[in-house]
Amino acid sequence: NPIRVYACGGEGHESNNFRKSALYKRIVKSDALNPDQKSAIGNLEVFGFVPMNVILNAYKQTATTIDLTGISATLRKPNSYTGNFQCASIEPMCFGSALIKFSSTVAPHNGIPKDAVLLLEPEVADYAPIINSYLKDGKAMDKAAKNAWDWIHSVGEPKSCFERLLKGN
Repeated sequence: NPIRVYACGGEGHESNNFRKSALYKRIVKSDALNPDQKSAIGNLEVFGFVPMNVILNAYKQTATTIDLTGISATLRKPNSYTGNFQCASIEPMCFGSALIKFSSTVAPHNGIPKDAVLLLEPEVADYAPIINSYLKDGKAMDKAAKNAWDWIHSVGEPKSCFERLLKGN
């Protein structure tokens, strides 16, 4: 199955460097920002920024969402702006998708509790084996999705939840 990546791949430093790599040429099947990229063996499809309804439909169709935002690539610590990424975490949780997220971008740094997500530790050098083990563990994903769903409903409807979490109230 292809791995679809939305709302990413802009003009950032990491994206540009990735597009220059041999890994990119091998694993990216297609890229909206680079129509010449085609890999017969690749399974990563990079869509770039798409309308919100496309993102919301993608959440409905997926069991797991991986959120790697809010971590400093050099310091391996939470960036000062991690709070801006709460929407990217809460949206899939509202649709029953399990969320894989850095331990440094959940409580106490942000409002989402650790038991509502599958955790990655920022100090780890290679996240792929951990992510793959989570994806193979249906019980862990189901538990995280249920905890997320229960937590979302305990804090109120989404709009007031966003406002309370993002304003720190």
